[in-house]
Amino acid sequence: MSRSVFNKSKGLDFTKASMFFGEDLAVQRYDTFKYPIFDKLTQQQLGFFWRPEEVSLQKDRNDYLDLRPEQKNIFTSNLKYQTMLDSVQGRGPCLAFLPFCSLPELEGCIVTWDFMKQYIADHIHTSLKICMQILVKSLIQS
Repeated sequence: MSRSVFNKSKGLDFTKASMFFGEDLAVQRYDTFKYPIFDKLTQQQLGFFWRPEEVSLQKDRNDYLDLRPEQKNIFTSNLKYQTMLDSVQGRGPCLAFLPFCSLPELEGCIVTWDFMKQYIADHIHTSLKICMQILVKSLIQS
């Protein structure tokens, strides 16, 4: 099956296309949608965008230091597990769905979903790194 990054066919009306296995996409449209919910979901995902450096983790640091050893183990194990899952899931949406996507708004939603999975994985990694720094610092101080 041959695919194209840009469909040059004239008269392509993606508002009549199926979500998957239709013709290749042409010009990305941001004004007309067959399913506006996908654009709304894209905008909603982008609304969750923030950087871990923008938020103080001082309270989290203090809370972590007050945890019992078994609670710290659960917390750290959870972060490690989420990092592993997001490493796999972060690659999934684009690899699985984009080759067969036929609607521009769905394509945008899938790409944003993929980006957000990677973005969340980065946040978890940053949190895990901070926790490890706190743990090392608390071990040195005691």
